[in-house]
Amino acid sequence: LRLAWQHKKTIEAGHSWESGEFCMTPHAGGWAKGIEVFRDYVGQANPPRDLPRHVRDGLGFQTIWMTQAPERDPAKAYFRFEDLPRVAEDARVHGLEELVPWFWCSYFRVPIPLRLDLGTQEEFLGGVRKAKELGVNVAPFVSVHIILNREVQRYGVQPGYDDWTYHPELIPQFRPYYTHEMEGTLIEDDNPLWRKDVQAALSEWINRGVPSLTFDQFIFKEGNGRKPGLVQLIEQVRALARSKDSQSTFGSESVTDLEVESRVLDYTWNWLDYVDAGPILNVLRSPRLNCNVDDSALVVKKGFADGLYLNVMPSKPDLPNGTALISARPALSTALKEVASLRRQFLPFFVRGTFLGDSVLSRTSSAFIRAYQLGAKLLIIVLNDQMRTQSVAFTSDLGLWLPASGSYQVQSFDSAGKLLETESAGGSRWLGVTPPLQPEALAFFTIEGK
Repeated sequence: LRLAWQHKKTIEAGHSWESGEFCMTPHAGGWAKGIEVFRDYVGQANPPRDLPRHVRDGLGFQTIWMTQAPERDPAKAYFRFEDLPRVAEDARVHGLEELVPWFWCSYFRVPIPLRLDLGTQEEFLGGVRKAKELGVNVAPFVSVHIILNREVQRYGVQPGYDDWTYHPELIPQFRPYYTHEMEGTLIEDDNPLWRKDVQAALSEWINRGVPSLTFDQFIFKEGNGRKPGLVQLIEQVRALARSKDSQSTFGSESVTDLEVESRVLDYTWNWLDYVDAGPILNVLRSPRLNCNVDDSALVVKKGFADGLYLNVMPSKPDLPNGTALISARPALSTALKEVASLRRQFLPFFVRGTFLGDSVLSRTSSAFIRAYQLGAKLLIIVLNDQMRTQSVAFTSDLGLWLPASGSYQVQSFDSAGKLLETESAGGSRWLGVTPPLQPEALAFFTIEGK
């Protein structure tokens, strides 16, 4: 038995600290059963809030790398402002309704200057509008927490060593010793002048017609018993944005305290590939946690099964993520279209259900299995994550998740969501068996008491 826990507490030299009591409650049903009491507490202490509809219901978003920060040659841009509608249409046909362009502006500066080597302000704002008309919301990525060293004196801080200079043609590509173009220092969120400048800078773009934004490095100070300054700032910014568009979005790189950030973030933009975040998904409905995808159909399907918010950023050969259209990657394209349809089919489980992860299993299985509970119903998703075809057998104690019943109705579906069979299961000890599944193929079961 191994137990691990974390409590954020600084113990000063010469002092001691004692934790509160821990209560052990052995139980069946894995972590999803044991977390129920904590989930109820979080629901009271941090009640869920409404997300923009397309974020709540959606499969994910696309990130594009428009150019490189140090690049000065317009011919080397991967995308221009006039390309935004074309990218948005490509995202939409793959089930994605949010688009996050990077390097549309110059970073680490306020006010936020547009990259005029990518087009005019009219072209940028027109591209945002046209994308919206196509059904895709554009949330440009901004980075203003670090300020370039040549400008930090305004905030009463010394130049620092946060160097984010990188380019594929540099040697080395990241932080070369001979150039420090993107070097600056992080300004703490309790700096009132910085907050004033950032609010003005973000508000300026909102008033120009860009009500949705994605934010770099959501870093704030904690521990003084007051709402963090950055959270207060973004609440004000979002109030303005919602006055322009009630379905505007705000995403960010989450780096401080996810539960505090959940008050203002709709989704995260973190440098994360697939990770099992089951307990967080079970407890918090916002922000939606991202899962980065380059071209892996398997990662697409794992992220879909977990209800993660896919951050799709395919790359051209030997170039950074986010430089290619999704349609240029056939396997990725096919996988996204498949799971986009399946999410719509089973949407109530994803949106209003409770994520159970693999806790639905009575014992381990040879496949990737996830489950959702929605009232008196279960959805079980089976993904063959092996490199061989297999028929997956697994067992579950339905009595742990569903009201007691003498028998249950079980419906099975194939990878396309087509109903294969409806049958009865007697008793709560249930054995599920899929048809033979090719590698990366899916199967679905819905179960409810009769």
